Amino acid sequence: MPDHKPRKHLCLDSMIQMIYDSFDSIPDHRPNRRKDKISLLDTLMSAFAMMHLKYPSLLEFDRERETEELKFNLKHLYRVQGRIPCDTYMRSTLDPVDPGAMREPSE
Repeated sequence: MPDHKPRKHLCLDSMIQMIYDSFDSIPDHRPNRRKDKISLLDTLMSAFAMMHLKYPSLLEFDRERETEELKFNLKHLYRVQGRIPCDTYMRSTLDPVDPGAMREPSE
């Protein structure tokens, strides 16, 4: 049996990093970029986490966003560094983002 080495670029952490890097290149469409505002990158990564963790709805994600387990996962696995957006904030921030900008993460 041949000795196979794991493909580092195919592990979950590497794939999430690739998505993070791709999302980081999307320009923030909002005119007011205050320091206390949740970043577009954190909002995009929170939305990705919601889908990846298979929450049935934004409302269900919103109900659990303050739990210690979800906060830990968002920070350590999905790299969300700031506050976690509520469902209304996520909708209003992400609706104007061009979906084409999120289609293919770059390598």
